[in-house]
Amino acid sequence: LAAAFAAQDRKVIGVFQAGINEESLAKAAKQFKVLDDSFRQIPVFVLGGTVDQIATPDAHRAVQRQLKRAGFKNVQLDFIDGPHVVDPRPLGRALAWFASGSRD
Repeated sequence: LAAAFAAQDRKVIGVFQAGINEESLAKAAKQFKVLDDSFRQIPVFVLGGTVDQIATPDAHRAVQRQLKRAGFKNVQLDFIDGPHVVDPRPLGRALAWFASGSRD
């Protein structure tokens, strides 16, 4: 959605991705032709579970590495104790991080 919104000249303040096991943001940005320096400045908060067996912690670390290799400057990886669930509590941390200027 972030890439689609950026393609419509909408301001994206951050991307929250939870429970993912593959990089999709840079791929979408390429598809929507918005993968430029400005888009790469958008902060990305990646959240995983410490014992997630579907989207493993290693998969989350790989996504973080792939985003950084794609040129994303502000990528934060965080984990919650638990399995493959979306826990809304870290969303507040992500929003605060976005609002703070989002520097690793």
